[in-house]
Amino acid sequence: GAMVKILGYSSEELLDRPFTQLLLHGHTTTALQYFQNARDDSSLRTLCTPMRRHDGTLGDFEARLSVIQDSDGTFRGYRGILRDVSAQASQRRKLHTLAYHDTLTGLGNRKAFLEHLPQQIAEAQSQGKQLA
Repeated sequence: GAMVKILGYSSEELLDRPFTQLLLHGHTTTALQYFQNARDDSSLRTLCTPMRRHDGTLGDFEARLSVIQDSDGTFRGYRGILRDVSAQASQRRKLHTLAYHDTLTGLGNRKAFLEHLPQQIAEAQSQGKQLA
């Protein structure tokens, strides 16, 4: 189906493969929690996560899940829709970079400084350190 086209794997490669193998290290816990939440709450949920395509490239994907239940309400699995949102995610990252960094030097700008400073002050105070 669409997942085969989007990720470049064959149906056979995806059939017995845990979905967690497609995720980047560090995103597995979030994805597993997402699946558990979707199972506990049958409303449709959305997860945005980076995944590795068959050719090794990374992409940003949006997964929308719904739970499959039999006639007596017993959980049987998930039905999902996967959408490649890599272009949108790349655009968001570019806009964030433009908003928080000087275009000439690449250094953080005043906006970044003013947002980062309170966090650094609070951290220094909680650890009994000085901040300059």
